[in-house]
Amino acid sequence: EYVLKLVCENEQGCKDSTEKTFVVFTDKVELIIPNVFTPNGDNVNDIFTFEVSGIKTMAGKIFNRWGQLVYEWDALQAFWDGTVNDKDAPAGVYYYIVETVDIFDEAKDNKGTVTLIR
Repeated sequence: EYVLKLVCENEQGCKDSTEKTFVVFTDKVELIIPNVFTPNGDNVNDIFTFEVSGIKTMAGKIFNRWGQLVYEWDALQAFWDGTVNDKDAPAGVYYYIVETVDIFDEAKDNKGTVTLIR
């Protein structure tokens, strides 16, 4: 979504404005999932998040190396900050399953690993 705002002012200083929201659709379906993140507080690559295009819904789960669920979500703007029960998760490799439905109503399971580096 993009918001376009027009502000006009005449020679006497009278102002008026209007806004219009545009929703831009694309037929490009893309889900980019990183393979590493570093939640160390430097504001660079601190969260495990995704770049999405053409995805309508997304839900996912993250498991530790013993197969225990450590985090789950059900939203497009979701991310994992590298914590489990409000404590820093240990560095290591985690397994994820991300379920998506795209703009063509095609469901897909995306599976892989992400490395958490501290």
